[in-house]
Amino acid sequence: MPQLTIYLDDETTHLLDAAAKQEGVSRSSLAAEAIRRRLTPRFSEEWLANLGSWEDERTPEEILAEIRQHDLPQHEREQLV
Repeated sequence: MPQLTIYLDDETTHLLDAAAKQEGVSRSSLAAEAIRRRLTPRFSEEWLANLGSWEDERTPEEILAEIRQHDLPQHEREQLV
């Protein structure tokens, strides 16, 4: 497994140590997880491909105004299970 050497200031080292202790993991595994999360796309390629595909001439404000116009009072809304 490849190794990486990084230099951390005292404050960052303290934060890393505290988080690793709280989670019961090593510094290395916590740092690797943080790097993995940072380098892994938050959204799938499929999701990104659909970005901007909504076909509607109305502005977001107009859409929200229409939703609010038909919005039921809280006590009349169907409960989600």
